[in-house]
Amino acid sequence: MYLKPWGIRTFKELQQACQELMYVNNYQRAIEQLGQLSPNQFEQLIAKLHPDERPKKVLYDFNN
Repeated sequence: MYLKPWGIRTFKELQQACQELMYVNNYQRAIEQLGQLSPNQFEQLIAKLHPDERPKKVLYDFNN
C-alpha cells in the first residue's frame, strides 16, 4: 500500500526506485544531525580531519 503513490507495479520498477532513493538519501538529502550535510558530504569532511578532531558520539549505559 505504501508503494501506490510511487506508481510501482513491478519488481524492476521497485529496484530502480530503491536505487534512486539511496542516491538521494546519500548524496542530496541534508541531515540535521550531520550539520545540514548529506551523508556523503559528511564522510568526505571527516575523512580530511585528524582522528582527534573528528566528531564523537556519546553513548549512554542506562543500566549503570
